[in-house]
Amino acid sequence: MEIVVQAPPALVFGNDLIEAPLPEARFEIARALELTRPEYTLTAGVRPKQFTELFGSVLRAFHPRHVKRRAGDDAAAEAAASFRKNVPYKVSKRMVELFQEMGSTSWSASRWRRAVSDTGNRAGLLLCLDLRAAAQAVLRTEKLDAPANAPALRALAKENEALRELIRFAISDEYFGLRVKLGVAAAPPARPDAN
Repeated sequence: MEIVVQAPPALVFGNDLIEAPLPEARFEIARALELTRPEYTLTAGVRPKQFTELFGSVLRAFHPRHVKRRAGDDAAAEAAASFRKNVPYKVSKRMVELFQEMGSTSWSASRWRRAVSDTGNRAGLLLCLDLRAAAQAVLRTEKLDAPANAPALRALAKENEALRELIRFAISDEYFGLRVKLGVAAAPPARPDAN
């Protein structure tokens, strides 16, 4: 799956999706649709290096602590100044206000990318309702082979943050509460008659 950053965003799927088992296809489609929400599209649709550079330019252009460091003929500083100059005034003013309000908050492009990815994976799991299919899709995204048995899966989850987060979400009260809200809660086990 690839997200094309445009207005509106576009999704491009390969043959793998057509040939995938139905729960995996549902996971991929749900994840992709979540990642095309306006607040996630740029993060999910731009390559990590370019996103980090853009993120840095935004900080240098609008964050009070980083604006002060713009000195000399540094190419990044020039890019940030150009970026700030080309953004409409109202947007620029609002960005400065937001960064002033959150001045002491630390920012990390990689943490934001991870949070967006986890959000997409959660949406995929909620709509495919199959942890095994979701785990396989996450592992494929992480370019890892699916383990052959449960102990191998547990070992892999200890090493892989995306898989560990998916499993953590799958056993959380939040997940089960969201399933109830969606009307897809698991039915309680049947009780034998007392007669």
